[in-house]
Amino acid sequence: MADMNCFPSGSDLHDRIQEALRSFDESVMDSPLADLFLFRRLRGTRTLSSHQITNRIMLDLLAKLETENAHYGQILRKRFIDGKNMAAASQELMASDSTAFRWQREAIMRMAELLIEAEAGARTELQARFLSRLSPPTNNKLFGITPHLDRLMEWVSATDVPWLVLVEGMGGIGKTTVTDAFVRQAIEQYLFDDFAWVSAKADQLSLVGEIQPVQGAALSPTALLAQLARQLLPLEDIPTPFVYEQGLRLVKSHLAHVPSLVVVDNLETLADLEALLPTLIALSNPSKLLLTSRKSLDHLPQIFPYRLPALEEVDALALVRHEATARNLPDLVAASDETLHPIFETVGGNPLALRLVVGQTTVHALPDVLDALRLARGRTVEQLYTFIYRQAWENLDETARLTLLSMPLVPAEGGNLAFIHSVSALGPDQLMDALARLVRLNLVDHRRDSLQRSRYTIHSLTRTFLHEQVAKW
Repeated sequence: MADMNCFPSGSDLHDRIQEALRSFDESVMDSPLADLFLFRRLRGTRTLSSHQITNRIMLDLLAKLETENAHYGQILRKRFIDGKNMAAASQELMASDSTAFRWQREAIMRMAELLIEAEAGARTELQARFLSRLSPPTNNKLFGITPHLDRLMEWVSATDVPWLVLVEGMGGIGKTTVTDAFVRQAIEQYLFDDFAWVSAKADQLSLVGEIQPVQGAALSPTALLAQLARQLLPLEDIPTPFVYEQGLRLVKSHLAHVPSLVVVDNLETLADLEALLPTLIALSNPSKLLLTSRKSLDHLPQIFPYRLPALEEVDALALVRHEATARNLPDLVAASDETLHPIFETVGGNPLALRLVVGQTTVHALPDVLDALRLARGRTVEQLYTFIYRQAWENLDETARLTLLSMPLVPAEGGNLAFIHSVSALGPDQLMDALARLVRLNLVDHRRDSLQRSRYTIHSLTRTFLHEQVAKW
């Protein structure tokens, strides 16, 4: 992952072009043009060696040069492509040696200028291609995101481990939003030679509280791999019909030779997830994989977990005011922190729930909206809880459910294992197993004060959900 932020200078390119021309007939391993976007573009779309790509760039530049100045193009072609010495080349062009040397010097200088122009176009084209693989951003302003972007940048830009980073957290917490923002930053900074984004998101909750299916979700390992192939491979290389084993071999080969960033969003909704995980691990190094999931994958040592926390109150209220501004709700925008605090108290720093609350205030008074959440009233509230909690709840055994139902008795700042044991009436072994499962499903937060002390707590939204809605399931 070379640093692509520094645009090459004309003098630097002059030397590189000379080196590339001199090695035209020599099969060299390292190309003097390897860090250019022109090089990356050809490497990402064709199965060519570094030497072949370099020669292709030189021939393209020569063709442009020849249309501008025949003498410039001819002297370089005879000297470096045909391999003739200066005496022979100048004689064929009926020019003196000094004139031929001047043509060669000026021709290489002009090639450097043409290369700068072509490189600028390649950068713009590649960025547009990579960005087209992302969905349009749903938020024009993000809050509390900078620390997460900094951490992801530290891990993902490293040239060694971790190769797979998992952004995990409860539904609606902003995993996709944070990941999308990071990928856009990585594209802008040219961190990788290629990018791919595959989503396994089967449905989404609209801001009016309706669960809607998502078209094109990759819900099986074969569908996921096919989407990766369509983004990363030349069309002619993709097997038709798509065969998993052949597609896997081609995608693995591409990712091994072209350092890339691959995102798999909503990993937990994939069928046969456990069968797919070894494949995802095999696709990494030197490429990086950035995954999102509501479920922890801490049983896999190859996956580096990053649990995305809820927004702090200051960021949560800033989000509320921003959404209120966008919806032309001046009373909500002007409300004091004290007036808005009950929103945070009810739903915590869950961005999806916060935006839904603002949306509901367009048709209901704020106290009524918050009461509906606490008392689980209305279809919108039911859809919110269903979207975030239903699947996880249905996958819990009785012990885990009893443990979760006891968590509202734990103070907001959390309680240790002994305290939860005292309020749950469950045996220590049962409780430890249940808490481990709830933490892996991001229904319970585990906070380590030190190696000797841990606390367990739940999000405010989870606490609100457990008061009423869960009884209806």
